[in-house]
Amino acid sequence: MNLKSFMKEEEKKMTNALMQQVDSLKELAHAQFNTAFSNAQQVMSFTEISNIRRIYIAGLGDSYAAALGLVKLFKKYSDTYGVDVITPMHFTRFAKNNNFDKGEPNSTLMITISNGGESSRIVETVTKAKEMKLLTMAITNNPNSRSAKLSDKVLLMELEKVPYATVGLRSYLTMLYNLFSFILHFGRVRGTISSYQEEELKNAAMQLFDEYVEKFDEFKDIAKKIANEIEDDEIIDFIGDDTSYASAYFASAKFVECLGSLISIDDSENWCHINAYLKSDRAIPTFIFSNKYSTSYSREVDTAMQAVLMNRRVIVVGDVNQEDFSEKATIIALPECEKYSWIHNFYEYIPLSMIVAYLQEKKNTKDFCTEKHLKNATTKSSKIEIVL
Repeated sequence: MNLKSFMKEEEKKMTNALMQQVDSLKELAHAQFNTAFSNAQQVMSFTEISNIRRIYIAGLGDSYAAALGLVKLFKKYSDTYGVDVITPMHFTRFAKNNNFDKGEPNSTLMITISNGGESSRIVETVTKAKEMKLLTMAITNNPNSRSAKLSDKVLLMELEKVPYATVGLRSYLTMLYNLFSFILHFGRVRGTISSYQEEELKNAAMQLFDEYVEKFDEFKDIAKKIANEIEDDEIIDFIGDDTSYASAYFASAKFVECLGSLISIDDSENWCHINAYLKSDRAIPTFIFSNKYSTSYSREVDTAMQAVLMNRRVIVVGDVNQEDFSEKATIIALPECEKYSWIHNFYEYIPLSMIVAYLQEKKNTKDFCTEKHLKNATTKSSKIEIVL
């Protein structure tokens, strides 16, 4: 057996929970995609969708990232007066009744996203939305959760629970698929998407996933290399523009949840104003999500160059022209996708999840979200008080 074959055999023995989740996506994605589209057809009637004039989406952690990642698409196809992501803390504790132009009952839709459906602020969001006579819809994997039972509508994720799914990854992709399916169904009812366009978007999403899977071994090779290089770094910086900010947000969360890293996130412009001043005795790993079809691509290239000149350890993640970046930058090359380049948002965090998995193996750390200190948090407690 040659060295490369030996390494691949050793790879198979890896029991890291996050890497198990990554590998499970190969079997999970197509099934969850089909389930999401099947359920989205049933969750809300033609008349109910036709009556909606305003939409808000609320989520926490990974759910918040999923909302950020697809809100732009929802705005494009909703044919409403607006679609906005709102934080549960702002909505429940600071927003007043008269801050929301509700119109007729059920004409404003509040979508909450929560895998478990039991976070107190999510429950409080649904409770307050119903007090305001908004139509409520929960995207959740727990039909028996408080948020599901309180909501008028439930888009059930139907994600199989597996013992290695401690931090979110399978659930994040499933959230994205469910919100995506609802957006396309909503657009079909409102007449903003034709049946041909819907099929084209669905096919593009799954074709790109299959192309990612073909590169999994390549991703793992470079992820292991990067993990070896940044093993001793505790400060990790992330840059993401537009919908890729959601991917940066999600990826950074895995570094915190699994490694306890100190992270920072910004877009490619504001980074130069603020995050460029982060200091460390070591070259700070700086992950930049970039795409050559993005309208901010030139700024991403320039920001990456400035980071290299500052002696940052620059890692560019994206469908890019490698020659546009410094030879000192590491490129994680994603599959080519021109027409619907935003679909990378569904998958571009996967190589970074692999990096976290290898770092966990090297550092022998557990997922901190399963540690005892979480018992002191208030995700499932805290008094809920509705103030209109």
